Amino acid sequence: MIHCPVCATPNHHLNIVCSSCGGFVQGRVDNLDLFSTIWKLIERPRAAFLAIALARYKNYSTIVSAVGGIGMVFVFFWFIKAGDFTASAFNLVLGGFVAGPPAGVMLLATVSLFAAALIRSTGTPVRFRNLYAVLSYSLVPVVLSVVFVLPLEIFTFGRYFFSLNPPPWLLKPLSYYIFLSLGALVAGWTIFLAVTGMKVLLDCRWIVAAGIVSALSILFLLLSWCVRYFLVTPAV
Repeated sequence: MIHCPVCATPNHHLNIVCSSCGGFVQGRVDNLDLFSTIWKLIERPRAAFLAIALARYKNYSTIVSAVGGIGMVFVFFWFIKAGDFTASAFNLVLGGFVAGPPAGVMLLATVSLFAAALIRSTGTPVRFRNLYAVLSYSLVPVVLSVVFVLPLEIFTFGRYFFSLNPPPWLLKPLSYYIFLSLGALVAGWTIFLAVTGMKVLLDCRWIVAAGIVSALSILFLLLSWCVRYFLVTPAV
């Protein structure tokens, strides 16, 4: 809740104007600037997510989810060891950059719909576009890894980073474990941002926000496992 500075009426924490007197209870945000929002997510994530939730136009949410989808597709390639199914790193790169954007947008839309249904079932009002924007900007660490880390992985290992023939940790063990550690840091940072964003959006306790993100993470893993099953399991 946020109290009106004019009449002291309690308002929803995302209200711009007071529901009683019509006075402004907090600043209006019309548009989001991509680079300043990313920097604010690094410096002050709670303030960044509040601006994202309050923004009238959720600029760049689809672009961020599309680029984040590239990162998620390459994680999926690593998970299924897609390098064992192709003789060229070019095929992996082409597949990741072609399939990644639509996969990221569709996956995030699916997860946001599930989250909206889950949250509304508890009697808490939430808008789909706010959920989509918050979860999208939570993927900023994945976007940064696509820009700065993924090219290094490709240049260092080629398709063998996504292969077991031979295992990449036998080819260049130090490099492989450094990249693996960076991946774990990106995953942890993404989860932290998602929990923070959920707390700001719903004005709930940390444990509730963490529980929602955990449920969404389980859904993501189940979807990934189903896709892996249909793509990799040989037909009988």
